Amino acid sequence: MTKKLTKKERKLNRQDFRSTNHQKSTIKTWGADVEIERRRRINVSVWAYAYEFENDSIVKDRVFDEEANLIETLMDTGKPHLDDFFAKKFDPCTGMWIRNHPELDKIKHIYNKFYAL
Repeated sequence: MTKKLTKKERKLNRQDFRSTNHQKSTIKTWGADVEIERRRRINVSVWAYAYEFENDSIVKDRVFDEEANLIETLMDTGKPHLDDFFAKKFDPCTGMWIRNHPELDKIKHIYNKFYAL
């Protein structure tokens, strides 16, 4: 059984903090931490795109907020330009950051392929 970490312990032990966050996710999670983070960033980006550009709420606000707040903005996911974007431009309190996403064309493609009617 894992013990609940205090705020100070979370800062000292980022790995335990990430694992705790993944367990709180409303989305089914599996894989390595970096795979979970990549999926979360893609999902939240597509949801923000749908809302901001297509006026389409494909998930409830609560789900968006919960997942957006779990994003680890300083995690290295192997895509430096996206890691930099999430570290500097991402704001979990709004979806406006999607307008500056460096791969907006890819986000649009995912939306059109899986969500557009």
